[in-house]
Amino acid sequence: MSAPLTIPGLVLRAAREHPDADAFVFPDVRQTYRELLESASEVARALLALGVGPGDAVGTLMPNGLAFAHAMIGTAMTGALFVPVNARLAPREIAHVVPDSGMKVLLTTDAVDEHVDYVARLHQALPELAAAEPGATPALAGAPGLRAAVVMGSREAPGFRTREDFLAAGTGDALAAAEAVGPDQPYIMMYTSGTTAEPKGCPLTHRSVVGLGRAVGEEAFGLTAADRMWNPLPMFHVSAQAPMVGVLNAGAAWLSMTHFEVDAAMEQIERERATILYPAYPTLTSPLLNHPSYGPDTFRRVRAMLTVGPPELLRSFQERLPHTAHVSCYGSTETGGVAIMGRLDDPLEARLTSGKPFTGVEAQVRDPLTGAPLPADETGPLWIRGFNLFQGYRNDPAKTAAGFDAEGWFHTGDLASIDAAGNLTFRGRTKDMLKVGGESVGCLEVEAYLGAHPDVQTAVVVGVPDPKYGEVPAAFVELRPRATLTEDDVTAYCRAGLAKYKVPRYVRFTDDWPMSATKIQKFRLRDRLLAELSAGV
Repeated sequence: MSAPLTIPGLVLRAAREHPDADAFVFPDVRQTYRELLESASEVARALLALGVGPGDAVGTLMPNGLAFAHAMIGTAMTGALFVPVNARLAPREIAHVVPDSGMKVLLTTDAVDEHVDYVARLHQALPELAAAEPGATPALAGAPGLRAAVVMGSREAPGFRTREDFLAAGTGDALAAAEAVGPDQPYIMMYTSGTTAEPKGCPLTHRSVVGLGRAVGEEAFGLTAADRMWNPLPMFHVSAQAPMVGVLNAGAAWLSMTHFEVDAAMEQIERERATILYPAYPTLTSPLLNHPSYGPDTFRRVRAMLTVGPPELLRSFQERLPHTAHVSCYGSTETGGVAIMGRLDDPLEARLTSGKPFTGVEAQVRDPLTGAPLPADETGPLWIRGFNLFQGYRNDPAKTAAGFDAEGWFHTGDLASIDAAGNLTFRGRTKDMLKVGGESVGCLEVEAYLGAHPDVQTAVVVGVPDPKYGEVPAAFVELRPRATLTEDDVTAYCRAGLAKYKVPRYVRFTDDWPMSATKIQKFRLRDRLLAELSAGV
């Protein structure tokens, strides 16, 4: 029998071959593969009863947990497109994603995580939902395709069905529906913060996601059913998908947390006997290695760890991991989350880079003027081609066309170099993007939001280094005549409409813009702020 090429196929196989093995493990709850299939099938039957099938979209707004896994796999079993909404988005941003995705059903939770009430946030994003009767079919002018909103819990809320009512209405043959799902059907659509004013949906097929998951598991980590991967990344984030699917492919265990807390993380890694750690970002790795309880033998069972970062930082991590091979990777939403990764048996110097492309993925660094491939070790724009690429930006054919060349290569917008052995090193971004603690932030998106304030005449956003998050946004603002905004006013305005990680850490007012012939020179603004911060002004 050929290997499954769909998400439901992986789960069906794992439930058959490893029924009593741990599938998903959280600090206070876990499920075996048999239980996972039963729970996901229950969600799938409920979705089928609502008329969900291929061509439809089902969204979630929830943190890490079993409910997320059930929604993800249950949606995939129906053949519908899974749309995990970033739980950190502000109501204004959610109000864009729900209708843009064509969402037919939206699943959320009654859990309150890190002071976030997801039901209340959706009521803010979709005010018409808050005015509806509990359990009623919503009729929303702002999201006309939405036919049902469900709280996966016991709470009753205006416009929402309860979990009990949702599941009790389930009908249909979930397993038959799952077996009918094809590898080239869309599986998941993540939203990326691009350089346009609003996030764009990036759909990926089952074939591309399963292929990447298999590559992460087999080519990079050599996963087996005995492995236990600890990964605290948000399950709604593209960075979690490929390693998670790699775990499902191997029939291994996925260890995670609702949100990262270092003391609980150290305890979970030890108690659950983790063999692979996938913190991915220095903001998570550094607290682990700097924890008071950490010593040379702390991660003695861990054979691999992955963190993205500059070579100097990765070298310092490896020096503190005597039993563990440390690797890095490169990827983006458009490339399926991860397209290039180090191998555990690579020499150290190779593991300080982002690694090599997976089988079936090609990477090329080109001359920005001629488009010709550059020699080894030279830096230029990075292009990627392969099975892993997304299907194009939803509702934006022009942007999609602009991102690809005639031979199917995708322009990542990033800068890189590739050495003679084929190892890639990330060198920065050509597009106006920031990476804030692993989250992508489009400067133009924040600028557009600031520019909508009635007292703001011009707003420019740059990134400045930050020891915890890698970089953070900083805003330069010119006010309209006679306006009197303060830094606190600007910050409060941003908090009301932007995800927390997009809110500028620094706000500076100016009418003295460094200009080229026609454009504001952002690098000079950044240098100006860095000089100020360095001087302690």
